[in-house]
Amino acid sequence: MLAVSMTGISKRYGTVQALDSVSINIEKGTIHAVVGENGAGKTTLMRALYGAMIPDQGTIELTGKLTAFKSSADAIAAKIGMVSQHYGIIGELSNLENLILGSESHVINPASLKQKAQQLADKMGFQFEWEQESQLLSPASAQKLEILKLLWKEAQIMILDEPTAMLGPEDANALFASLTRLASEGATIILVTHRLPEVFEYCSKVTILRAGVKVGEHNVSEVTAEQLAQEIVGGDVIERVPPTSSNQEAFPPLVKLIGISAKGSKGQLAVKKVDLSLRQGKIIGIAGVDGSGQRELFRVLIGIQNPESG
Repeated sequence: MLAVSMTGISKRYGTVQALDSVSINIEKGTIHAVVGENGAGKTTLMRALYGAMIPDQGTIELTGKLTAFKSSADAIAAKIGMVSQHYGIIGELSNLENLILGSESHVINPASLKQKAQQLADKMGFQFEWEQESQLLSPASAQKLEILKLLWKEAQIMILDEPTAMLGPEDANALFASLTRLASEGATIILVTHRLPEVFEYCSKVTILRAGVKVGEHNVSEVTAEQLAQEIVGGDVIERVPPTSSNQEAFPPLVKLIGISAKGSKGQLAVKKVDLSLRQGKIIGIAGVDGSGQRELFRVLIGIQNPESG
């Protein structure tokens, strides 16, 4: 049974054809991936389903019934929810206030709301301090709260746009365990992602967009990672050439950090005894999920924050 059928969806912004007659069918109770490079039209297509963008052409059907959304409020009323790459959580509000925001009744009973919230969290295996300000949440906990917000509004079609972009492997695995459970209970999950391992491990079907055009749709069990990569980029994937050695190591470091420790905005030790050498002619990459100390390290490096030590 199809939960969603989008047919001939087109959208133009000025001279840019963001979507060109894209069609996609999504089965109920499955996790369906939508992949493509940046600018391929993935988020634009999902915004059309969520009512946040009205397409120039095309139709949307939910469980076989023709539907037209004029706003996200219409989509929410139709049991569709979306979590974008940038969370909609207001840090100064409590976790409970963020959970119910936008779906409050005229009479608010904090005790009964907290009880309902806890029951929902227990069902998903999540833990929250409901009176705590949401700005204290980790990226993984903020993602969980966003999902609870969809469930609070009884969403049956859930759009997740790059949900693991700021999560480490352990948190990402826990998130997909929750999503798999929801799909098994009848929810329909649409996953927008760049991470092909997520597609192959958790999704049943995958749709590929390139430059606003749908270029492929497959059962995940019937396609290889190489095929997907070729459809995403529009040709053979070029292997990276290992960098050649140079004499740049002969130059002394322009900047050298030794044993740097620094505090974060909440007073916690965000950077712990980091060593870093910056040499002439080099591009240095610093990788880590959000909240791993990159921001504090940069603040120390450019002199707007004093280190605690080092």
